[in-house]
Amino acid sequence: MPLGSGEYDGRGELHGPELSRAPRGFAALAAPSTRALVWLAGTVLTACSTSPAPRHPRPALPIPQALADGFALNAPVCAPEFGAAGGDRDTIYWRGSLHCADAVATFHVLTPRDLPPRPLVVCLPILAGGADLMRHVAGGLARRGYAAAWVDRAGAAMRVEQRTPELEALFRRTVCDYRMLLRWADRRADLFAPAQRGLLGLSTGGIVGSVLLALEPGVAAGALCLAGADLPSLLLTSEETRVVGWRRWRAEADGLAGTGLQHDLERELAVDPAHFGAYVGSERVLLMHAAFDNVVPWRQHHLLWECLGRPSDLRVPLGHYSAALALDPILDAVASFCAGRFAVVAGA
Repeated sequence: MPLGSGEYDGRGELHGPELSRAPRGFAALAAPSTRALVWLAGTVLTACSTSPAPRHPRPALPIPQALADGFALNAPVCAPEFGAAGGDRDTIYWRGSLHCADAVATFHVLTPRDLPPRPLVVCLPILAGGADLMRHVAGGLARRGYAAAWVDRAGAAMRVEQRTPELEALFRRTVCDYRMLLRWADRRADLFAPAQRGLLGLSTGGIVGSVLLALEPGVAAGALCLAGADLPSLLLTSEETRVVGWRRWRAEADGLAGTGLQHDLERELAVDPAHFGAYVGSERVLLMHAAFDNVVPWRQHHLLWECLGRPSDLRVPLGHYSAALALDPILDAVASFCAGRFAVVAGA
């Protein structure tokens, strides 16, 4: 759950070389170019394991209206600047801006070039960096027959001089931006197959994505990767560099550390899977956890698994960032899970 600063690179167009070039930073692990990395990835993947979904899925409780009202969109959503902005031989890249009252968000869509309309998977990224990673993930989903869409980050998180209410506002804004994206997509039957909506959340995106699943019962499938519940405890124990620095700053600036900081986080942070998991049916969820993750520790992942009704859980013997080595089989699992869920919804 890397929580940190970083802005989208701002390119207005993506063409073939841009879409195919190797991503930087975190995402570079997702496209290993050396034989050593390829060999390592193959070795690691043979050790992946999956806990199956429960025989009797846990149904979702109705979400209280007062809780849902805190994420309501109080105006129609439109995308006045949406259009094709590039692509390559196999995909079309689209870019636009979403408007809902005073809220504006830039969003991106990657679709297979050979229409008809495709099932849509919305992708919630990590909050530190991520532009290259999202293009890479979206490209992987497009190669598997899906349209993929994502929204630019609403802002930087876990920066110095950012206190807990600002974090809460940022998480809420992210949820609402993706609700805007889904409302717009519902009207674009020319691009997206009706009633076939999935979600892929990576790291912090998986945490926020679990809240989005509770608010959007029309999203049939949610794959949540490298995520956890109980954010106050997570932010006190994570070894992510930015989180460690933020804790140090809160101790120096506000005199808050340990129990004092935990009480502050418990009081101010409401966007937490621990508060929303009961409103998500377990059959809609696929989890993925890295066995050696010190950014989202095992305890927090296990709590997320419990909150969501013990859904199917894929484990890889890697760390938080090195899990990118397993991106292809993870995307295979996500694509297969979404296809199965869409078939169930269509049958119903």
